[in-house]
Amino acid sequence: MVMDQIGAEFARCEKALDEQLANAEPSKAEHESKVQAASDELEQATSKEQECSAALDVAKAAQKEAAAAKRAAAKAVREISPEFKQATAELERAESLLQEFRGGPLATYRELHDRTEVAAEPERKLEEDVSMTAGDMATDAKVEEGVPTAEAAVLEAKVLEAEAGHPTVAAAVEAGA
Repeated sequence: MVMDQIGAEFARCEKALDEQLANAEPSKAEHESKVQAASDELEQATSKEQECSAALDVAKAAQKEAAAAKRAAAKAVREISPEFKQATAELERAESLLQEFRGGPLATYRELHDRTEVAAEPERKLEEDVSMTAGDMATDAKVEEGVPTAEAAVLEAKVLEAEAGHPTVAAAVEAGA
């Protein structure tokens, strides 16, 4: 009798478990699909994490390179600063000299160059002071084939200018030619 009751109780429990398992099949499939979806999300998140980690490593390396470049640029600026100041001072000095030249010798030269009347007496006197060597060179230039007379006179004036150190000779000859 006790054995029959135990057997009946086991049968009842077995039947209840079978029913519970039968009812759990649809929710088991639902849970399995949720587990699969969660596993897929985990894989995607893991691969995304690896990609981001690699990108972070690349960014850190780029940051180190940029920091090194920044330090090198700052050092170059510090090193070039005295040179820049010296170059600026030289530029200012050169501009000052240029202004002095433009206001003095160049202005005088232009004034003399732009004169339309050339005094005949000083020109003759300069021509009389010419040495034979310079005259011979100018004569040779006149005789050369294809050289016009005016060009020969300019050449003669340049030769005279070079020998005598008189820049006005060339201007006088060009004005006369």
